[in-house]
Amino acid sequence: YPQGWHLLVALLDGHRTPPGGGPAGAAAVEPFLWWNFATFGLLVLVLLWAAQRLPGPLHPLSRLVLTVVVGALVPGSQMPRMLVSGYPTETLGLTLTAVLAVLVARPVGAPRDHFLLLAALLVGIGYTYYPFLPAAVLLVLGSLLAPRPRVT
Repeated sequence: YPQGWHLLVALLDGHRTPPGGGPAGAAAVEPFLWWNFATFGLLVLVLLWAAQRLPGPLHPLSRLVLTVVVGALVPGSQMPRMLVSGYPTETLGLTLTAVLAVLVARPVGAPRDHFLLLAALLVGIGYTYYPFLPAAVLLVLGSLLAPRPRVT
């Protein structure tokens, strides 16, 4: 099972707690549960961002309705199962893949920046949840072979 999330969270948690000052025993697992919630929260934020970036400029009322609909669909779908069952690695991989898909559909302004973002996301996906990597590589190759107008 891919361990990228666990290594990343251990690194971040190591900066949060002083050396030798962390909890021992079963209490040492508690910060990882909170990191799991934070990862799921990041997924929800990315999905809200993606839903608003994909259609382009929106009227504020349309933006509000879209936010409410996406916000209601996330807890009503199968996604909370990833949180409850403890799949943080897959959650982070899905988050990065969603960002990649949105940037492929609506590229950023400069081609160099767009390429660097896609490359960084591919590295992140490969590090956190490599089963998503083949689909992500196909998305990036399609994006690079089919040029589109840039969106700011």
